[in-house]
Amino acid sequence: MTLPNHRRKAAFDESYFICRNVEKYYSNFNVVGQYNKHFSKATLSNALKSMIAKNPWLSYNFFHISDKEPVDYHTDYELRCVDSITFDKVVEYRQIDKFDERTFETINEFSNKINCTDSPLWQLCVFETDESQYVCGYFCHTLHDGGTALQFQKDLVKELEAFEHETQVVDNLFDYEKAKYELPDILPARELMTDLYIPGIFQRVKLWMNVKFPTIVGWFWRSIDYLKSFMGISEEKVPVFASFAVTKDLSSKFKIVNFSPQEVRSMTQYCRANNITLTPLFNVVAQDCIEKLIFPHYPRPDGFYEYASSHFIAINGRRFFPKFSNPFLYGVFVAGAPTAFGYMNIQSKDEFLPHIKRFHSMIYDELKSRRSFKLMWTWAVADISKALQTKIGKSERYTTMISNLGMVKDDPQSSWKIVNAWFGLNTSIGYHFILNMTTTETGGLNLVIPYFPAYGDLEMEVNGEKVPVMDQFVNHFRRSCQEIIEAV
Repeated sequence: MTLPNHRRKAAFDESYFICRNVEKYYSNFNVVGQYNKHFSKATLSNALKSMIAKNPWLSYNFFHISDKEPVDYHTDYELRCVDSITFDKVVEYRQIDKFDERTFETINEFSNKINCTDSPLWQLCVFETDESQYVCGYFCHTLHDGGTALQFQKDLVKELEAFEHETQVVDNLFDYEKAKYELPDILPARELMTDLYIPGIFQRVKLWMNVKFPTIVGWFWRSIDYLKSFMGISEEKVPVFASFAVTKDLSSKFKIVNFSPQEVRSMTQYCRANNITLTPLFNVVAQDCIEKLIFPHYPRPDGFYEYASSHFIAINGRRFFPKFSNPFLYGVFVAGAPTAFGYMNIQSKDEFLPHIKRFHSMIYDELKSRRSFKLMWTWAVADISKALQTKIGKSERYTTMISNLGMVKDDPQSSWKIVNAWFGLNTSIGYHFILNMTTTETGGLNLVIPYFPAYGDLEMEVNGEKVPVMDQFVNHFRRSCQEIIEAV
């Protein structure tokens, strides 16, 4: 039996992700690590057992505690330790010919099940080729985010080194009954441990009104736009790009773009010289690719294909708010900032920088205001299931979502290193394209681009031949980045 101090109700952000999991609005997110050393099952099993013993967060799952219908995700789930964890339950081995985009399509089929007494909300799949091992950690967003997944890889490498010479496979990694009197109290929800996610009273009223009276609020803002138009101060708006109606089909296609360590140094030097970062640079280059290669396939009713773009920027609380980071090596400490960007129509490499600087200023404004974190509080008062269901059948998706996990630095005191890392997830019901960035000192920057599958069927003519549009997307992306930084 679970002790009272080892259970608690789900908090508002957790409740949102529980609903997304249970109602299958996404499958998983993942970070894949490639190490400089090969490891055995004995080494891996001992390493995982040690990690779980040191970090109770890795033993948690959410459980449904009510029989009432419909489900209230705010009250009907609680967090507690699973009963047990065995090696075979959380680790799978698969043999592959090579690690590439198709591997991410396979990973996209994985999921972490809520309500499991013998499985936490993370699992591993070790992909093996004849030469290498690729360790895929895949996670549920209820308890984990990209920063957590990358920290998991860092911690795992340390533990693998500690148990490098073990020869005995450990099957039982965790047993609650044996450990419960030594376990600390269950850890609180990350969104409640600081005031970062809690809006002020006026913000709460505004967010509450948006949730409870969306029709009235929408009418109010449309009225303001009408008055501006009547007074002659409105500006003509280009429609935001839309293509296909949203469904719960979670399939995605993927592209991988690698930038060598030298290329990363050149891009970083360019960014520092212009007081920007890689995130806005990559997002603007991606939007340019989309404008030139995707939009022409989806003309508007008037025959034109100029569209505005909408973007969702992942804001890493650990990275940008260091005073909050120490207790949050694990757990969700991220928010998303929605932004809009007009049609750029870039014609030369010199035209990129003003757009990049504008995008950079938008990110800076979000960091300064912390609006994106306060917006998460909306899930405390919303009907989560209904809110997600209303997206189905509509065509609103963000043009891009971008997330940068940053640099994985080598530990000079360790002989074990992460030589390559990739960050993946699917486009789910929210995005046309995603830009996931992770960098290592040895392998450089890996950009994983999940995209809506239909774009993989598009073709264009190049030198008299039909070629896949997404292949040209990758080529154009690399070429544009290279041209932009040539001035360095």
